[in-house]
Amino acid sequence: MFSIGVRGHDLSEKQTIADLGSALEELTIQTVQFAFNMSFPELVTPVSKLTSGLAMATRQALADKNVRIGVLSCYINMIHPDLVQREAALQRFETYLSYANSFGAPLVATETGCVHPEIHYTAENYTEKAFQDVVQVVKRLTKTAAQHGTLVGIEPGINHPIYSPEKTLALIAAVDATNLKIVLDPTNLITAETYQKQADIIQNCFDLFGHKIDVIHLKDFIVKAGQIIPVAFGEGVMDIPWFLNFLKDQKPGITIILEETKDRKIATAVESMKEWSDR
Repeated sequence: MFSIGVRGHDLSEKQTIADLGSALEELTIQTVQFAFNMSFPELVTPVSKLTSGLAMATRQALADKNVRIGVLSCYINMIHPDLVQREAALQRFETYLSYANSFGAPLVATETGCVHPEIHYTAENYTEKAFQDVVQVVKRLTKTAAQHGTLVGIEPGINHPIYSPEKTLALIAAVDATNLKIVLDPTNLITAETYQKQADIIQNCFDLFGHKIDVIHLKDFIVKAGQIIPVAFGEGVMDIPWFLNFLKDQKPGITIILEETKDRKIATAVESMKEWSDR
């Protein structure tokens, strides 16, 4: 029922795009979140190397193995404090938006970054100024996306300026763009204090902005020393069977991208997900 996928860079030692396609085909995976600069950085560094020809060739190489790009990944620090570096990052994202259709990707995704050059936890991300900076940037990106007939996917996270379900709703209201979508990773909104209420947190997200949720990121986690630590699928305390059953009712057919599950562990995860989703 679901479109189950993985991040391309979670499959290691793939020398070419065709290699990646073959590996995905062997795993019976037909959807990939494709981060060009992480899987094959030499082909798109600098981003001026990217062309419609390269995008279409990538799309075809994967399609030959029955794989589609469900998410085009271009994770940037959209509120970098150095305005020159911020502008370069935004222009890179806009370049990906301009070629998304050539990749056959419906959506280009990013998180919302950090007020510091290096992305990490800081309470300074929770200020009104940081939020308003994100609003202005996302307005710009959705305007560019509209010119190219594609979507912008924003992924909230507790370490970022869009750090809660309520702040996500505020962003959606402030930007007011039909082509703004949400990439929901529940683990990004869970803390060591709240993880036992994960179902309530997920339900709240769907109550507030379920109509905007277009892609799910799914990663398991453990709680250690008061921290949420991502782990491979099935090795943590994420209530995955409940979540999949919930999604079957709320978003049948949605793209689910596995995270933090790599190489040989992917096959087991995909098999388990298919079994649970078919129940």
